[in-house]
Amino acid sequence: MTDAAAHPAPEITLEATVSGRELTLNAPGQPTLLLLIAQDSAGQVDPVVEKVRETYPHTRDLRVATVIDGRPFPKLVRPVAEAMIKSRYQEEAGKLDDGEEPAEWIYIIPDWEARTMTELGITDVKQTIAVAALSADGTLFGPHQGEDTADRALELANAAVAAS
Repeated sequence: MTDAAAHPAPEITLEATVSGRELTLNAPGQPTLLLLIAQDSAGQVDPVVEKVRETYPHTRDLRVATVIDGRPFPKLVRPVAEAMIKSRYQEEAGKLDDGEEPAEWIYIIPDWEARTMTELGITDVKQTIAVAALSADGTLFGPHQGEDTADRALELANAAVAAS
């Protein structure tokens, strides 16, 4: 189990690029792992997802959502950032097994004002990603930023699943 305190998630609704699916943090409807990243730290995502998917291989058991710090992208260049996100979405969709719906598996969400990070007390994810988990009813576990991110992400996910 994790030593992370559980508390209510903030009332924030985010929209996934490409699928348009919404994720409401205080009412996600299913256990959800949040990966808070910046463009420079995006390379740290795959090892965390791989570790968590060993225990939770299907999105019906645990949704994984990548929330991107969008502050570096002024409104003028947001279409470029969105194009990059769409490209990543297509790349990830190509890795799915036949018959799997990409919109169920791939949640890549730009947070243009970084409200999620701010509400969670995370100031910067350029060097190191942060992780947090949500139970189905919106109980927040974490966040964690620092060493052993993959192991801590799994601990937070376990707590969120157990609370759901």
